[in-house]
Amino acid sequence: MDNETQRRVELEVQIARDERAYQRGMLDVREQAPLLHFRCHTGPAFTADTLLSGMHKVSENKAYQMLQAIEETEILLRHMAQHHRSLGAPGGPGPGAGATQPPHE
Repeated sequence: MDNETQRRVELEVQIARDERAYQRGMLDVREQAPLLHFRCHTGPAFTADTLLSGMHKVSENKAYQMLQAIEETEILLRHMAQHHRSLGAPGGPGPGAGATQPPHE
């Protein structure tokens, strides 16, 4: 491990040991030049790069989930519309389309 990596690891451990971090809110920011560190109220500590990378992955996953939900909704709506039309509802051919209805008595 090179000196810079060793220094960063030691800094992460130091931040993780700081018990006051639990009292500071959801995400505490600590500047230790030249690095920024963030600490969650539950204990995990992150460098700015690590936090950004993790947030990017979460955002990307949520975007794919949202896209999948939209596509599944479209499929469901198309099936519902097809079913609705097959029952003879206005807007499409259904059973007996074009046949005349007997008069109501």
